[in-house]
Amino acid sequence: MTNNSASSPFKKHPYFDLMLPSNEMLEKHVGAAVIERSVRHEWPLSCVERIVFGGGVEKYCKTMRAPSMEIAAYSTLHSPLLVRAMVLAESSDSGVLLLDSFAGSHLTKEVVGHDGLVSFIDSLRHHLVNIQGDGPVFVDLSTVDKIQTKMNEMLERLRRRFGPNAPSQIDPELVDLAEQCVASREVQESFIQDAIYTNGDLSAANILVSANEMRVIDWQFPRVASFKVECVNLCTSLGIEPRDIFQDSVVAAAILCKVRWFAECADVWLQWCDYKEEISALLGVLGDLRVKS
Repeated sequence: MTNNSASSPFKKHPYFDLMLPSNEMLEKHVGAAVIERSVRHEWPLSCVERIVFGGGVEKYCKTMRAPSMEIAAYSTLHSPLLVRAMVLAESSDSGVLLLDSFAGSHLTKEVVGHDGLVSFIDSLRHHLVNIQGDGPVFVDLSTVDKIQTKMNEMLERLRRRFGPNAPSQIDPELVDLAEQCVASREVQESFIQDAIYTNGDLSAANILVSANEMRVIDWQFPRVASFKVECVNLCTSLGIEPRDIFQDSVVAAAILCKVRWFAECADVWLQWCDYKEEISALLGVLGDLRVKS
C-alpha cells in the first residue's frame, strides 16, 4: 500500500512504517461518516484504532505489516471465538482489517477469579480445538524436532547478538541456562503436550468476555503449540502465579517461547530494538524453576 498523491486512501502513521486508511476510505466501506477516531494500541508492526461512525456504529481498524498473518487467519478460520472482520486492503507486506466491536470487556483476575481460572482455561481450550479452517501458522512447536530447530535458532541469535563481542551483552551464564532448559527432556515433553492451534498470544488483553460469550483477538502470529504452555502467559497477564497451576517445566517452556520471540524480533523484524532487558529478565526466572535435565 502506498501514498503517492493527496487523494490516496491511506495516510502515513506519524512514526511507524504503517499506512493507515483515510476517513474517506473507512466511510466508503461502512456507509456512514467517521465521528470519532482514536488509537487503542500501536507498535512498529501494527496499529489498532477505535472508530465511531454516524449512528453509533463502533468498529476497530487494525493496520499491520509483515510478518503479520492476521488477514489470512480471518479469511480462513471459522469460530465463535473470532469477531467478524472485513478486509479493507491487502498487499504482499501489509494489510488493513475492519473488525466488529464486541459488547464485552477484557478478561481480568476479578472477572475470572483465581479459583475459576482452571475452568475458564478448560472452556477456552474447548473453543480453540473446535476452530474450523486451515489457518496460517507463524511457528509450529508441535514436535520435538521442530522445537529443537526453533530453540537452536534462538540460542544462536542470543550468542550472536548478545555475546562477548557484541555491543549489547547478556550474561553468558543466563544463555547457558537457557541451553540447559532447551536440552531438558522434561521441558521438551512439556513443549509438545496437547499441542493445538492458538493465536500465539493468549494474554488477558487479547481475550474479551461477556456474560455468556468470549472472543479471542490478535491473530497476527498464530501457532501450533502446547495449550498449557500458551496459558502460562495468560496466568502472568492476570497477575496469577503460573506455578500455582502448571509444572515448572511448563513455565520454563513458556519462558523459552517468549525469549525466542524477542530474539527473533531483535534479529529480523525490529532490528533497532535489542530487547536485552526483557530477555535477561525472562532468562533470570529460569534459575528459580526446578527443571530436571
